[in-house]
Amino acid sequence: MIKMNVLVYNPKARGHRGELSLDEVIKKIDGEHIIYNVLEINNYEEFLSQFNEDDEIIVIGGDGTLSIFANNISKIENIKSRILFYSGGTGNDFMRNYPEDFVPYEKSIDKVIAKGDITRIMINGFGVGVDCEVTERSQNAKRKNQLSYFYHTIISFFTYQPIDAVITVDGVEKSFKKVWLTVAQNGSNFGGGMNVTPEAKNNDGLLDVCVVHTVSRLKLLYHFPKVYSGKHVKVTKYFTMLKGKDVKIKMSEPRMHQVDGDLGINPQTDFHVYIDG
Repeated sequence: MIKMNVLVYNPKARGHRGELSLDEVIKKIDGEHIIYNVLEINNYEEFLSQFNEDDEIIVIGGDGTLSIFANNISKIENIKSRILFYSGGTGNDFMRNYPEDFVPYEKSIDKVIAKGDITRIMINGFGVGVDCEVTERSQNAKRKNQLSYFYHTIISFFTYQPIDAVITVDGVEKSFKKVWLTVAQNGSNFGGGMNVTPEAKNNDGLLDVCVVHTVSRLKLLYHFPKVYSGKHVKVTKYFTMLKGKDVKIKMSEPRMHQVDGDLGINPQTDFHVYIDG
């Protein structure tokens, strides 16, 4: 039986230049291929049933695209074809954890559940705080790249109002004042290459948490660029690093959250991120 490369891409990824990533993949693969637009797949079970064990399904996109695909196939049993992820978005934080171009989905991540105003699978990271304001600004920007994300980060630091929070990791409760950001990460990067949780691994059975707190705007502007290199972890006065399987976040006021770069629907006070199984 002839192997078929099933290329599933998002034309809106990579700043509405998803075809560029699609072309990259076509040049790297051998054999026949067929192309599908992920935005046009309505029934994932029906879609997957078309292919057999000799076929490979290559999902091409950024964190949002890969997360959407993972969520839609999570409850489908007996998937016959091998599923691979390819870095084809703007930030590509999930794929930064791997040196290879094509990453097998089923071996690449812990199963992480994120609960905000909806419950979903998280492949890379969850955040509540200033990062959501950055995400919203970036999504509305004409240009979507790392420089743009950094620019909107700086702007958001001048407008966001930090609040208090209680973070509980594996039953151990800690209170924080003036919290700018709390992330619970399965991977090490977020925001298009920020090494926010340098020790995180996607398949180690643990979540890595970074809480940014008790820091003035000016000092935050000074220290935050260290997040790109991971050196922020040494500034323990303002950056608290935690690790565990179960993370509960309780904000003193409702705030938006994001999962794999996608914003929630409504502001919430209580959030829950945990390893399932």
